[in-house]
This record gives sequence, C-alpha cells and structure tokens, in this order.
Amino acid sequence: MSYTLKLNILEQLRKQGIITSIFGFNGEFTKEQLDSIEELTITNCDDITGISELVNLKKLTISSSKLDSFKSVSFINEIKDFSELSLLSNLESLTIMNDYNIETLDVSNLVNLKIIKIFNAPKLTKIQGLDSLTNLKELVVCDCPIRDIGNIEKFISNTSSTTTNVLDISLTTILKSKKLSSFLKRQYNLGLTNLRFGEHVYFNDEIYTINIYQAIELYNKASRVLKELKLDELEDSEIVFKIYKYIISKLNYDYDGLEYRDKYYKSVNDHNKEEIEYFKRRLFIINSSFGAFTHYKVVCDGYVNMMRYMLTLLNIPSQTVVCQRKNGELHSAIKYKINDKWFYADPEQDKDVQDIKYFNLSKEELEEIYNLTLKEDYEKDGSYGEHTKKFNR
Repeated sequence: MSYTLKLNILEQLRKQGIITSIFGFNGEFTKEQLDSIEELTITNCDDITGISELVNLKKLTISSSKLDSFKSVSFINEIKDFSELSLLSNLESLTIMNDYNIETLDVSNLVNLKIIKIFNAPKLTKIQGLDSLTNLKELVVCDCPIRDIGNIEKFISNTSSTTTNVLDISLTTILKSKKLSSFLKRQYNLGLTNLRFGEHVYFNDEIYTINIYQAIELYNKASRVLKELKLDELEDSEIVFKIYKYIISKLNYDYDGLEYRDKYYKSVNDHNKEEIEYFKRRLFIINSSFGAFTHYKVVCDGYVNMMRYMLTLLNIPSQTVVCQRKNGELHSAIKYKINDKWFYADPEQDKDVQDIKYFNLSKEELEEIYNLTLKEDYEKDGSYGEHTKKFNR
C-alpha cells in the first residue's frame, strides 16, 4: 500500500475517532481498523494499490483540485492505475472529480453500485461493465471524452429506473446507427429511460443536458454541416480550419441571452427541483452546442462547444481553455490536437473569415491576450503548437 494512500486512510480513521493523533504513526493498520472504513475520500495520492484491503468500503471519492480555475490549487492526484477499483465489491457510491490521468474504468464487478459521478476526466474514453450494472439510481458522466460504455441497448434496459441518468455528449456518436437511434426514441416514448446527454458549460461549472430527441437533432444537424463542408481526404489541420471558418461565419454573440442569464441565475434555486432543471436549461442554452446549432446565437462557451462537438464527431481531440481577460472577466477559448501537438484558437473573437487572427495560436500567443490557468502547464501527453502556418486563404 502506497504511503499517500495510507495518509488518506489515516485521515479517515482520525475522522472516525479510531485514531486520535497522527503523531507516531508507523505506517501500519490493523485489520479491524481497515474493516471499519466504509467511506473514504482520496486526495493528493499517487497510487491506490492496496485499496482492495478496505473490504467494507461503500463510498469512495477520488478528487483533485480543478486546474482550469484561477483559484489556488491545493491537491492533485497522480494515480496511474485504477484497475484495483474493480475489486471493491461492496462499493455503492463512486465519485471521480477532476482526474487528469484516468483513461479506462472497469466497474464490471461492482454490482452494488448505486451512484456513479465522474466529472472532468479529460482522458477517460471507456467505462467497462457500465452496461451490466442493474442497481444504479444516479449516474452522471460529464466532461469526459467517452467512446465506449459497452452494449447501449443493455445499458438502457438496466437503467430504466435510474432517476438521474446523464452521459457525456461525446457519446452521441452512437447515433450514427439509425437502428440505435430508433431504439432510443422508442424507449424514451415508452418512459423506459431517463437518459440525457450532458455538456459541461463553464458558467458556474454547470451541466447542460439534452434529451434523446434533442441529441438526435444535434447529431443530425452537425453531421449535415460536416458533409456540406466536404472534408474527405483533407488533412486534420485543414479540417479544423474549415470548421472554424464555418463557426465564425454562422454564429453571432447573444448579448440579450447573456443579460437574461446573468439577471435570473441567482434566483434559480428559489424554485422546486423540476423548475430548477428547466430554468437552467433555459439559461445555459447560450453556452451549449445545442444552442449554437439551433439558434446560432451564443456566448463564447457556445462557440467553443459547437467546435468541440464537431471535432468529437471526427475523433479530433479538443478541450475548453478557461481564460481570464486582463480586466478579470472569464472567457472560453479552445485547444485541439493535431499530430500530437496542441493548438489554440478563439472563435468568438474572430468576426471576419477573410481576416482570421485567432486561429492556430501557440500557448504563448494566447497568453499574450489572456491569463491562463495551471491546466495549460500540466498537459503531459503532447507538446504545444507553434504558430508556424498562416491559414488565411
């Protein structure tokens, strides 16, 4: 068992009153101490090897600080191997927040899971065994580039009574199958699924959700645009540029929507749960890709989410870049990966397709315009792009 995991366990035992002082800790626990732990929060940990010794663990939270924030960063997990989580057979609740390393998660053996919440895991593409869980009451997987959760039809059948059922909007790639789209609509019409697709909007870290019919509408609209752009046989750099030009030519900044959102957001929580969900979707549509494709009027987040959604359909990695203007106002830009290099762009700022100034920037060039978060210094799986090519054509 790693020392950092032991420190997290030690803190939990201290909270439970089983250990009253951390001084003199020799790095060992008794079986009775380990068996007493039913709840654990893991922070500032580099290895969870040995966590399966917590045989009675029911609630597990693995949480790091947000790197895309201008607040101070207090703890970051550096866990590379999550495979031992599959041995926690008594686990009922699993939360993973702001983890920048997890790529796959196996929940096949966690048959007692009732709650799964995974938010902001930018490398997580596969959740194995999600389609086999039958006891889920709450599922939220958002801001993760999920591509695979197993058999979708089996998943839908097993989650018919799941009250909150949200999968990341990246998974709408499954709608390429007309057979699957028809199945989802049929289950939705019969009231046999509460499935929604969620997109991270950066205004107050909210999740904008759309139902199955809206997801199909979004997917079809985006697919038609990509077809009209005639992207076949183009290199990724040219594909991204054509998408970028389309976005800045089609979208307008929604000043009225921004004023409405900022005016009414503070009063949202004065309503009941159903009304809150409705008002949030009404307020945050200007931040969403769905709003971009249906109304063509959005704020900076909407520009970025539209571009990210189109790139997702083409399997080109992208992420939102949280910026801070020199006056302190928050702003969203985008980065996208081509040939293992990250490039930056700011579609809301470019207004003229004949005079593009904010595309294919390096990190350093974007930093000349905005303050950037620590996340941009944390990326480890590719170098940052250089502004070596002019795309004005």
